[in-house]
Amino acid sequence: MISERNLRSLVTFAGIAVPGVLIAATGFLTPLAGGSVQRGPEQIRLPASDTVSVCPGPWQTAEEAAGTDAEFSTDPAPPATVQSATVLTSAPDGTAQAAGLRSESLDGAENFTVGASRGFVTGDDLVDAPTRITGLAAEEHPALVSAAQTVAADSGDFAGLAALSCTRPATRAVLTAGGTAAGADSRLLIGNPSASPITVDIALRGAHGRVAAAGEDALSLAAGEQRAVQLGALAPDEEVLGIELRAAGGLMTAALQQIERDGLTALGIEYGVPTAPAGTTAEVPLAAAGSAAVRIVNPGDTAASARIEYLGADGPVEIEAGSAAIPAHGTVEVALGEVPAGVVRISADAPVHAGARLTAGGDFAEVPATAPLRAGQLLLLPRGPAAEVVLGSADGEVVLTGVREDGTSTEPHAVDLSPDRASTVTPSALFGEAVTGLRFDTPDGVRVHAAAMAVSEAGISGLVVPAPPTGIGYRDIRLGH
Repeated sequence: MISERNLRSLVTFAGIAVPGVLIAATGFLTPLAGGSVQRGPEQIRLPASDTVSVCPGPWQTAEEAAGTDAEFSTDPAPPATVQSATVLTSAPDGTAQAAGLRSESLDGAENFTVGASRGFVTGDDLVDAPTRITGLAAEEHPALVSAAQTVAADSGDFAGLAALSCTRPATRAVLTAGGTAAGADSRLLIGNPSASPITVDIALRGAHGRVAAAGEDALSLAAGEQRAVQLGALAPDEEVLGIELRAAGGLMTAALQQIERDGLTALGIEYGVPTAPAGTTAEVPLAAAGSAAVRIVNPGDTAASARIEYLGADGPVEIEAGSAAIPAHGTVEVALGEVPAGVVRISADAPVHAGARLTAGGDFAEVPATAPLRAGQLLLLPRGPAAEVVLGSADGEVVLTGVREDGTSTEPHAVDLSPDRASTVTPSALFGEAVTGLRFDTPDGVRVHAAAMAVSEAGISGLVVPAPPTGIGYRDIRLGH
């Protein structure tokens, strides 16, 4: 049954026509021809897999702190809203459709289900529980789906903007945005979207190496359960903290909810999300100007060193520090100073994880290092805030297509990239109209990193581009003899 609060989500069906759509390639194998091509008995075609994103739900508050301090007061937590969209993808035989979409709480209570269509965008649905958005693949059609959660307040204890590209389930996650210094309230939101119980181990990386957890560092989560873990209880008074999570028994989702204050003055709210896998190079796109700092986590057993560069739309930008030494299993934070929109580039002598914080307008944004774009990725932009996008340096182009409020699409637009600078895009200026989502299609051989920034009167917040559909379900496979 459709709940009353979600009825408005069902009124925005519309046709969506995306000329020149690319197959949402996820690697592995080259597809065989579809349609009228004869298949031999050695060829099979597997069904596509569903695409799952999990939004953490209502803002978590320290209710237990009320009454323990004469000066402590707290406003009601701002509401959390979730928006989701699905757009056309193409099967190997050339047919195209948008997947069906299901919204439910993490424990399985249904909000609404929509069948396959020519494109669909929901309204801003208030959520009172962690929410799972599932793109329902149909035979060879992958589910190109994106969801976003937004929390915002113009004033009060929770003043700021926190927007989140709802996260894909995984067995491992590394977050760089943690800290438990005075005034910081950081909470890990760990969810279990699996059908069976899981165990999640938490490893902490501080300024001098491993940090022994003061509390429970292994969690058992039942199917459909989400737990909030206060970092301050695990590792008090740590200025910088890298966090590594590993799940056993199934998949997990992870996000970091952050509130910062200076005494009773609100300094902002934000979500942190996992970084790209460790590598000797990393890129962190910052799609707005402000005061920036980069964090680098070393997961290795020996110390590492890293070079730090910054590229803006006009080329290299001078920063306060251009190198860092990271102890084994440690985390460092390096101030970069005031920077324009652009990309932080890290080159290390051992694999590292990275992320950056941008402070501007009385709020802060967290952005992790991102993986290079691949063909067929969809980023949903929260309603209300303006959106800015930054693309890293590369030789080639990226094709962007806007998704409108009613589910229809704009004409595709090719953005020329440069190997010597970053490229910035304002979606409303690019398409001449407000759009609520962006589809990224990247030609083979072009490796470019991208992220977005949501900006409103409440503050700023970083948005990463969700991964494309995973697996090889919608590929033809030729069996060997």
